[in-house]
Amino acid sequence: MRMRLLENGHRLMFVASHTVHLELHTLAPISPEIIVDWCRGNSAKFITNHLTMWSANGVQFVRKREVMAIDNPSDDSFLEEEVLKLANMYGMERKEQPLKDIAQQIVDRVGRLSQGGAKKFAQVLGEEQERQLEPEQEDERERELPPPKKALRPVVLHPFVVRLAKTGAWPPHSSESDAITSFPVLFKQTTAASQIFEKDWTDRQIYLTKEFTRTVTLKADDRSDFYIRAPVWTIWLCEFEVILFISPFEVNALWDDFKKNTKVALSPVAARLRPSQTMMFESPGFCVTHVHLSPVAGSEAFLQLMLAVGTLYLGSQHELDDYIDFLGLCPHPRTEAQTRHYDAQRIAMSGFVAPESRALVAERLVQRCRFSQDPTPIARQICRLFGWAHLLPHSHAGELLDNVTRWKVELAETKK
Repeated sequence: MRMRLLENGHRLMFVASHTVHLELHTLAPISPEIIVDWCRGNSAKFITNHLTMWSANGVQFVRKREVMAIDNPSDDSFLEEEVLKLANMYGMERKEQPLKDIAQQIVDRVGRLSQGGAKKFAQVLGEEQERQLEPEQEDERERELPPPKKALRPVVLHPFVVRLAKTGAWPPHSSESDAITSFPVLFKQTTAASQIFEKDWTDRQIYLTKEFTRTVTLKADDRSDFYIRAPVWTIWLCEFEVILFISPFEVNALWDDFKKNTKVALSPVAARLRPSQTMMFESPGFCVTHVHLSPVAGSEAFLQLMLAVGTLYLGSQHELDDYIDFLGLCPHPRTEAQTRHYDAQRIAMSGFVAPESRALVAERLVQRCRFSQDPTPIARQICRLFGWAHLLPHSHAGELLDNVTRWKVELAETKK
């Protein structure tokens, strides 16, 4: 919705969850003193803005009263002209005329407007609106609408998910293998399925519940990028260093059980699309369970989570450097030795260093990176499928993926 379409009587209402409401009260508590100061400030501002007008009206009233006491003039002598006359608002006084005179007046007026130098304001306004609407109309023509699909309704909760919410038990039994799945299964029926390779995620620490992957009914050979679900809720099992993405349906159904659990941490998660944005799982105020636990910044699980949610910005220079090493990249600026390795084709155009060359290029890549193939297409496709590929340019991830450049995170940006 464009804000300029709002008229008198229209309003916008933003609704926040109870958790966000509590967090807002924690960050910006509202006390009676603040409300009184706000009212007093508004009153002072109102008086300041209208004091000149009130003073002028008061002087004029005193002058009229003195004249009335001395000369006793008529009431009409005190009348003043209105600032805005009715004629200006509704037009001049109308009177009956023959039709031929009215027609001739219209012809004369049109003739004057048709002469050079006359501005036709209605036409100018129409052209301006056309220029403003042209990009939107072009976007509408180029936009590919998803085909209609039948939405899948949530089924009965899996017993393993119920037990996990109550006791924090992990891993599932052999008979419960259908309860969870690996992260790449989320992209199995998308156009990026061939680029998000399963073998590099077999030993990863991110899993999904089966309910999380269920959105619409698709045939086995269908490919659709429109109905993929972005992670919103995450469970962190600190003892096993495992991250589990869970659907909102499961969170709502097991909310009370999660609140009593002391072995797992249930928190909302969001990709950082702006430098100053919080990812929510890092803040204790957003945690649902009694204990606030989250992956340590720079750890393997933390970096996997950054890639899985498609984050565009890292919180500090250390996080960005760890993320680059996690992806196995050697971006610009490079040292002379790294430039020689690039000339020797040990560093790819995307900055990726293959496993056999990591010991020569940078020893830290041997320890931090486990990808056997270039993961930059994965990161780019995740951003596209989740719907914020247009925000990639000029972001930390965009400079890294598109320009193979290491962004220097300034101190002021880190403090935001």
